[in-house]
Amino acid sequence: MGIGKGESIDVPVHVGWADQVPCCLEFLLLEQADFKEQQNAIQELVLSRGHFCIFLPKFHPELNFIERYWSRVKWYARQFSDGTIKGLKAQADVAMTMSPETCDLALMRRYSRTAWRWVDAYHRGLGGVLANCAVHKSKSHRCVTDAVDREVNQLAVKRKAEAAARAAAADHSPPPVLAALADMTTAGALYDCDEERGLVANLQARARLCWACVSSLKKMS
Repeated sequence: MGIGKGESIDVPVHVGWADQVPCCLEFLLLEQADFKEQQNAIQELVLSRGHFCIFLPKFHPELNFIERYWSRVKWYARQFSDGTIKGLKAQADVAMTMSPETCDLALMRRYSRTAWRWVDAYHRGLGGVLANCAVHKSKSHRCVTDAVDREVNQLAVKRKAEAAARAAAADHSPPPVLAALADMTTAGALYDCDEERGLVANLQARARLCWACVSSLKKMS
């Protein structure tokens, strides 16, 4: 059975202690000091070799430069394969040989610097389009420059003001039906007879009433 919409794969929050009794054995185990200090097998292996073990957030491949390397490998394999599975596998092996034609150490370092700029952009509170803009505008070694940060923040303020102006204009603009009737009346497309004149006046009155009701509901909300 899969995960449904709105559901989560995360472990549910434990109730904790109730009358000095744990809610479950799992919670009791999680509360033990030696269990909290125990590292998983990956951490133990990486740290034993003298490296850092950093777990990145889920669904953020831009923070892991190995994703860019793997993307480069797939691009090279697609470009130079002969269209067969055997040829694709052979070119994939060639792409992972770390050569100037595929992906050398200099390119890997460039991917690493880009990943660090993403980290710094998120650290500054940027997100989404603004973070992407800051990363691509910055030419710093491993961070987003202060000048780019100010420029992106000014862009965010400008976009917020434009969105507020559009929302205010939408609240005060007439509905499409009323605007269309006014344009047709100005162009002389209506009022050919008294019957049409009465029909148009009735439609305009109904449209104005609907517009007034909608505007009142927006103000109440």
